[in-house]
Amino acid sequence: MVQGCLDWQRDGLRVPAAVEQATAEYRDSMDPLNDFITECCVLTPLAWISTAELRAEYELFVKERGERHPLCGNAFTNKLAARGLTGRRSRGTRGWQGIQLVAEKV
Repeated sequence: MVQGCLDWQRDGLRVPAAVEQATAEYRDSMDPLNDFITECCVLTPLAWISTAELRAEYELFVKERGERHPLCGNAFTNKLAARGLTGRRSRGTRGWQGIQLVAEKV
């Protein structure tokens, strides 16, 4: 018991792996961009797409699914950045590094 107390004082309480996994799965399921990226995009480091093109495709995706409220500009940007994508300019056009649209949607 004493050793357990010393371990707790040194390391604190650890979140069980099962809880971390369940939390990650829940967050993925609640991410409004998850389905769009899974169905319409490819994540690859060398890819780049203009913000306007990606946003237009996202809004079309949302409309086709019957959803009423796409993410606003800042929320859209923040969600992309949270996925590790980098906003950057190419030839004076704003866009995103690391993502592209799939060649054809089925």
